[in-house]
Amino acid sequence: MSETKICSKCKKEFPKTREFFYGDKRSKDGLISCCKSCQLKTNANWAAANPEKAVETKKRWLEANPDKMQAARDRWAIANAEHIKEVKKARRAAHPELFRQRQHEFRSNNPNYNKNYGRNWRATHLDRARKNKKNYWTNHPERVRVSNRERYARKKGAEGKHTEADVLQQLELQNYQCCWCCRDVHNRYTVDHLIALDRGGSNGPENIVIACQTCNSSKNNRHVFLEWLPPYLFMASI
Repeated sequence: MSETKICSKCKKEFPKTREFFYGDKRSKDGLISCCKSCQLKTNANWAAANPEKAVETKKRWLEANPDKMQAARDRWAIANAEHIKEVKKARRAAHPELFRQRQHEFRSNNPNYNKNYGRNWRATHLDRARKNKKNYWTNHPERVRVSNRERYARKKGAEGKHTEADVLQQLELQNYQCCWCCRDVHNRYTVDHLIALDRGGSNGPENIVIACQTCNSSKNNRHVFLEWLPPYLFMASI
């Protein structure tokens, strides 16, 4: 049977361990005389009677024991993970603009954080990352194409940027027909740059047209009318 100890204040008997008594190097058994519950009540009463001294004492302890305080915070965070999520969710809903501002400031001050976090997550969740990527490509095909064109434009040093909405607007303006051969391109179309990016063209909406794959490949990076004739003009010249 384990050894017990009687609290000097509430007179209750508890196991003689650190689970029920705080430590005290000056005592013979290495524990204080009263149980943890009684000691906490005593500390609370003293703090209420001496608020300034309590704040100063706590401040000195925190400065002298930063590792212990951080360990206590970590333990509390692990034990109250769901509560922390709910509190953060409620704060975001109540102050959306403030959270957007903080997020923008954090990203500005830590430009590589998201990249490194994404790489580490994909490395540890490879199958899930592939599945997410495949689903994204399936559900947002034009957005993926826009992103690929932006990457290619950066490599070529081209200025300007167009969006998915710009492409859809151009499709409607052309009545879903190829700009060069008037073929219907509802399901299969490409975005062609009037002036090729590697010849000084912009990646902005003013320099894009909708073309079928055949015309886009045939035109390549050549200038229209000067170096390449659209199919309808070419047939008319024969």
